[in-house]
Amino acid sequence: MRVTLLGTGTSIPSQHRVQSGILVQIPSGAIMLDVGSGTLFRLNQMQCPVKSIKHIFITHTHVDHCSDLAPLIQTAWMQDYNDTLSIYGPPGIIAWFNELMDMVYPYLRSKVKVQVLEEPDRHVVQIGEATVSTCRTIHGTTNGRAIRIDHGGKSLVFSSDTAPSDEVAQLAAGVDLLIHECTWCDGNHPPNVHTSPTELGVVVNRAKPKAVVLTHMHPEVIEDGERTLAIVKGTSECTVRLGEDLMTIDI
Repeated sequence: MRVTLLGTGTSIPSQHRVQSGILVQIPSGAIMLDVGSGTLFRLNQMQCPVKSIKHIFITHTHVDHCSDLAPLIQTAWMQDYNDTLSIYGPPGIIAWFNELMDMVYPYLRSKVKVQVLEEPDRHVVQIGEATVSTCRTIHGTTNGRAIRIDHGGKSLVFSSDTAPSDEVAQLAAGVDLLIHECTWCDGNHPPNVHTSPTELGVVVNRAKPKAVVLTHMHPEVIEDGERTLAIVKGTSECTVRLGEDLMTIDI
């Protein structure tokens, strides 16, 4: 699998980081995990045509994780997309998508074939030779999903937005690559929303992935990057890096 971080930022604007998005390229077609604002631009930067994307997983419908979905569908139309685009998301995603299309982009309805599928808890779907598994996250009132992809004996997990979660740690147990959010620095924050470096270190010690890449980082996390990485790594043996837009990892 070739994994490219399209967007590693948050809703706080940054000159160097767009919002959430990951591209996973496998022989049977490309898979996108989230399509936040700026991810369509990043696809263009890496010269990846939208028509190569067959599957999109929306982890939750906060705007910084899905705002480029409709523009991506329009681009697919303009690039003569002839396949069926499969969009997966948590319960409620079908109604959300239909409302988005009907109220804002009705003209796109007939342009591209789209199927939208809801993911119940612990959902598993087969995409070619890849197995995609999900679990629930802890992120306020959202019914979000973390995503695991297994292909060719290799594995990755994308936490999406979540507070420290036993379910996510279990999903990520022993993976080759854990891409986990680290939104804010240690300190007093609202509970059950996001993850701090110390909290992520606990998840890493439990899951024992081979490598960890941080994403969805507020500017202060990046500014204190060396300290952040040291806290997350702790005594674990895995490699830990700050994610950057267009960072590519082969696993």
